[in-house]
Amino acid sequence: MARVMARKIDHFRPRLGIPRSRDDRVAKRYLQKIRNRLKQAGRKLTPKGVVKYAYFRGDYTGFGARAGRVAKVAGSHPQAFRNRRVIIKARIARHTGQGAKKLASHIKYIERDGVAKDGDKGKLYNAASDDVDRDEFVERAKGDRHSFRLIVSPEDAHQIEDMKTFIREFMAQMEENLGTGLDYVAVDHFNTDNSHTHIIVRGVTDKGQDLVIARDYIKHGMRHRASEILTRDLGPRQDHKIATAMRKEVTQDRLTSLDRELANEADNGVVTARGVPMSDYGRLKQSLKQGRLQKLSDLGLAEEIDTGVYRLSENFTDTLKRMGERGDIIKTMHHAMQSESFEHAARDFEIFDPANPDQKPVVGRIVTKGLSDELNGGFYIVVDGIDGRTHYVDIGEISDPEEYRKGGIVEIAPRHAGPRPADKTIAQIAEKEHGFYDADAHRAFDPKASPEFIRTHVRRLEALRRAGIVNRLSDGSFEIPPDFIERTAKFEQLNAKRNPVRLNMLTRLNIDQQVDAGGATWLDKRLVKGDPSEIGDTGFGADVKAALQRRRAYLLQQDLAYERGSRFVLKKGLIKTLERKELSAEAGKISRETGKTFRGVVQGQKISGVYTRQLNLASGRFALIEKSKEFTIVPWRPVLEQALNKSVSGAVSGSGISWDITKQKVPGISI
Repeated sequence: MARVMARKIDHFRPRLGIPRSRDDRVAKRYLQKIRNRLKQAGRKLTPKGVVKYAYFRGDYTGFGARAGRVAKVAGSHPQAFRNRRVIIKARIARHTGQGAKKLASHIKYIERDGVAKDGDKGKLYNAASDDVDRDEFVERAKGDRHSFRLIVSPEDAHQIEDMKTFIREFMAQMEENLGTGLDYVAVDHFNTDNSHTHIIVRGVTDKGQDLVIARDYIKHGMRHRASEILTRDLGPRQDHKIATAMRKEVTQDRLTSLDRELANEADNGVVTARGVPMSDYGRLKQSLKQGRLQKLSDLGLAEEIDTGVYRLSENFTDTLKRMGERGDIIKTMHHAMQSESFEHAARDFEIFDPANPDQKPVVGRIVTKGLSDELNGGFYIVVDGIDGRTHYVDIGEISDPEEYRKGGIVEIAPRHAGPRPADKTIAQIAEKEHGFYDADAHRAFDPKASPEFIRTHVRRLEALRRAGIVNRLSDGSFEIPPDFIERTAKFEQLNAKRNPVRLNMLTRLNIDQQVDAGGATWLDKRLVKGDPSEIGDTGFGADVKAALQRRRAYLLQQDLAYERGSRFVLKKGLIKTLERKELSAEAGKISRETGKTFRGVVQGQKISGVYTRQLNLASGRFALIEKSKEFTIVPWRPVLEQALNKSVSGAVSGSGISWDITKQKVPGISI
């Protein structure tokens, strides 16, 4: 605190107003200036005129504060532009809720196949070992409050002989600056144009305390230290190479360092690029800015209002950023389609926009997936649609990336960001019940509501309870706040940012595997639907049409369809027949493996046992429920995953199975 209070701040000179003047506008403006200065200093002015500490900024406190301040000053040195450049992205990942599970999932993904130099799987390493066990690191981090995720991307990574040596030296320098040992793992990635390294640092010191890194060190210190090491190893950047790199920025359709300089120099949106600087570097920079301003003018992002004087359009940097992102997306789609030997014209590439009210759902096969936001764990998939177009879809955060495998068929729809129908029903019931909801009140409100339908509302309230929107009372009822609808709307908007689309994995089988599969496939459901209008004549659409024709031949051979003149007719109950055949075959296989007896399910039956595993069949996903001497196969539901290898029970009804999950050492609760 003493260091914060003692740091040097700018001084200002009070100006006296006109004596006895009653016009207090000047005084108010002056008072606002005082408030602003106090705010910058981390203090506030109370109604009593007492200055108190206002809020914590963190710029000058925490581990590495001094090194961060030094790096901030060093970065503005006139000769700093010759240093080798290193981009470092940093994020603090909180370990609340499923934080440990997300950490394990993130590490597993950055270790995935194809990221190493030889196209092999990535390997975790740290200061002492080239092969670190992922599970051991996750176990050590389980009790941590947070962790740090870093991405280190040297501009000249291709010139570095050994990336591991560079990263280890960088982390050793961080330890010296922070004054503590660091427990970290790293993975080098060589599967992109710019080689980079993912680093995960536990949020604890070597003494077990929470590791709080000063903001200045995160913003300036890390990059400065990495740049120092790289400049020492490879030498400073040569002037002609710096000039070449800067000239390339002049014509780029993306946000560049020249644009950032123009934005900083602009006075009310107006920037001047005329006059003749004295130095060679100044003249080079001036010519580059003039060229960039002309490019911005061609793009409609700047207007020349006088010779060498331009008015920049409002938010031009945001526009350039979006243009760059779109260019990167188109490049990603091109690369994905070419790697799979698919030929598509550029006009057939589309970016799925969930915010567009006219955006239609997309069905197609997954061509590839990757990280759209490597720091925060956001994913994208490229989908070869049945409409004959290729779609780039930002799917946000997903719990199980392995679920969406290449070749699988998926349906994508925009996520609704407003209150759900269940929320409106709950609000109506709560209004009648003076701010409370329970199952009995729901039955009184809607006597036709089934038990399973009511349970969906209870499950929704449990999710909202975990988000802090409603309270559950000891009798099982819920206390609903007066602004319930407004709060659920904000909750859904936040979810839509994390998961902007709804994904439905229709099948993991590619269309070639479905042609002669024994179960009820996605192709069969397309045949039953019988509407070919949305299937295109190119790309995946053409492949689907050919596969449907081959599937028809298979069904004729299996006596599951017949021809009447020129018409192709499916036998009644085709989907149920195929599903029943496949389940019977799978049950026989499991019975031979386990020695247990298969027991089917019927309407009104009670099911109980241990959920042991998920079965991925051509007919869809199913759950295996086992007892000591018998087993049952039932349709899988996401709620079962939290009960893997645990006791479950449920009742079969016309609307499905209502499950009760029994947690260990506690009575069963309704889910």
